[in-house]
Amino acid sequence: MALRNPGRDRERFSNAARREADAIYAHGPAWSRGVAVLLRAGVASLSENSSAVKRILTQAEAALMEANLVPFQLAAMYQLARFEPESKAAALRLQIHEWADRQGVLAIGPMFDALAPGQWPD
Repeated sequence: MALRNPGRDRERFSNAARREADAIYAHGPAWSRGVAVLLRAGVASLSENSSAVKRILTQAEAALMEANLVPFQLAAMYQLARFEPESKAAALRLQIHEWADRQGVLAIGPMFDALAPGQWPD
């Protein structure tokens, strides 16, 4: 389905995602807060500067690790690697690929893009 007004629709969907993330963070169980922060990072990726997105992804990764939500944590790491210097990005990618190999995951990109939606740099 084509969007009638992509700019307006994008803003409407971004606002809805932001509201949902805020509701999950405020009213969801403690373990869900990392998912809410990850959603906030995705929304931030649409408009904010890369340092803000990196900060939010870092917060999400830590909260998801604490909640032991490993696939979501690795999705945050996957997106975070895009904002890190190559040496740190390579270390993150190594952790991600080791996990994916153990789990038998072949297509990590589509999986992590689904778990951490946003407009991420290539």
